[in-house]
Amino acid sequence: MKKRRAGVKISPLEFLARFSAAFLASYLFLLFLSPLFLEEWFTLLQYNLLLLAGIAVKTQSNYILMDTGTFLLSESCIGIVSSSMIIGLVFGAVGVKPKNKALIAFYGITTMASINAARVFAVLYVGALNGIEAAELLHVTSWFVMALGTALVWYYFVKAVEKPRHFQDIVKTHA
Repeated sequence: MKKRRAGVKISPLEFLARFSAAFLASYLFLLFLSPLFLEEWFTLLQYNLLLLAGIAVKTQSNYILMDTGTFLLSESCIGIVSSSMIIGLVFGAVGVKPKNKALIAFYGITTMASINAARVFAVLYVGALNGIEAAELLHVTSWFVMALGTALVWYYFVKAVEKPRHFQDIVKTHA
């Protein structure tokens, strides 16, 4: 990949291609890292949070078992998609200095992992109190909110680290 001079802009299509390549590479890499281990760890975390909240719950591998139903905590639940989105956004943007990309990705992924853990807990808690249908509605709704939140978290950390004056300074796209 050729090195870009400061101030060089890319097309929106190139930004999309760079984002997609970074997203896909990181997503496949994270899937390769044996997500079952991470799923089981995340399930245990949720199990303990539910116990602290007074919910009668059992766990088996990456399943949460409640009176109202059984919930599977898959690789999509543990934050792989959000992490890959952060990585795609960070490495898709040419306006972010290379030395800051890893730092911004780390901050973003850490923040999103915490938010995601709370989101999954809320889905399971609602499921325990109101049934699987209510949990599914919150799950779908919160996933879309999470996608928007991922972009906002990325933007916040880019602004905090890079201190750009305008959004265009970050993505450096032109029509």
